[in-house]
Amino acid sequence: MATPKTKPAIETKDLVAGYPGQPPIIQDINFELQSGEILGIAGSNGAGKSTLLKTLCGLLQSGSGQVLIHGQPIEEFTTRELAAQVSTVLQSSSEGLPFTVIEYVAQGRYPHIGALGKMGPSDYTAVEEAMEECAVVELAGWNVSELSAGET
Repeated sequence: MATPKTKPAIETKDLVAGYPGQPPIIQDINFELQSGEILGIAGSNGAGKSTLLKTLCGLLQSGSGQVLIHGQPIEEFTTRELAAQVSTVLQSSSEGLPFTVIEYVAQGRYPHIGALGKMGPSDYTAVEEAMEECAVVELAGWNVSELSAGET
């Protein structure tokens, strides 16, 4: 008996995206990415790498086509639901932030924290595990603005 195929973590169907009032930067992007898979995006300056990432995270609305997260169209997620599924750190977004690396990583717990906004023991454990998995534990006390673009 065949094992049923799981829905991709991220999937695009005929994705077209760009910025309002401009011609599309990316066109007809189709791919599936399963949980645990890694995708590299390479291209010259202006090729649409950042546009694609912003569209996949819901920071930029697609012109047409679809972005699906675990089979659900991205526009159907609330902001909190989407934050629990997808996150990104753009190189320019960390400049001048008055946070340590551990405080910055802890912001990823936002969609999991209750109404009072206080992290509990399981949240601190999740932050520590994420930092270990990404091999950035030694940067925990560093200020985010002091990191190189490759470290953010």
